[in-house]
Amino acid sequence: MAVEGARVRQMEVLAFIAHELRNPLAPIRTAAAILGGGRTEDIVAVRTIIERQVGQMSRLIDDLLDVSRASTGKLRLVRAVVRVDDLVARAIEAAEPAMAGRGQHLDVIGLDPSVTLNADGTRLIQVLSNLLDNASKYSPKGQPIQLNVRCLEQSVELSVLDRGIGISIHAMKHIFDAFNQEAHAVGFNATGLGIGLAVVRDVVEAHGGRVTAFSEGLGYGSRFVVTLPRSMAVLEQATS
Repeated sequence: MAVEGARVRQMEVLAFIAHELRNPLAPIRTAAAILGGGRTEDIVAVRTIIERQVGQMSRLIDDLLDVSRASTGKLRLVRAVVRVDDLVARAIEAAEPAMAGRGQHLDVIGLDPSVTLNADGTRLIQVLSNLLDNASKYSPKGQPIQLNVRCLEQSVELSVLDRGIGISIHAMKHIFDAFNQEAHAVGFNATGLGIGLAVVRDVVEAHGGRVTAFSEGLGYGSRFVVTLPRSMAVLEQATS
């Protein structure tokens, strides 16, 4: 019985993945047809459509690959000394178009250009982008979102706070599980595979850090806190 249940769940997940990867193809196909008309004034708009949809597909595929790598112990980090303000800027750059489309404003608090980490910058940008994207996706139009950076002696704490739909007590228990989506969240915004937070957890833990979710319940927003350790070498550089 358990085996049959697992097989059904696997087929549901595969069907869901296929659906999500197929969604961007329709606007891309439409854009290609417009390009075929050869009107110069359409090129900029069409290029924007294609880039946005291809970017969405790329993020989905990257997240799927990372979930797979983490589950098989093959998630690898390429560490270097990176500035936290650079990571934040690039994550905001990735998330800003969606926020702008929803009329949302992002406040960044506590950013210090002298703060560095010994980390995989690309992976951490992915972490912050996922958290900012979720905050935007599950918040009403026009709602503010906040990103706080807190620098401690041995760690750096990054938290994303929103005033969106919140998280139920039941959903909180499984919030970082892959392919887990609460019905309330799906009803509000049905996009995504439900793997972004699993990727966040896996990448943060690979860095020796932790990620924690907080919410007072449905309708009360949420806060996700990422805590990352700072190596002694980086600490010495930052304080010398």
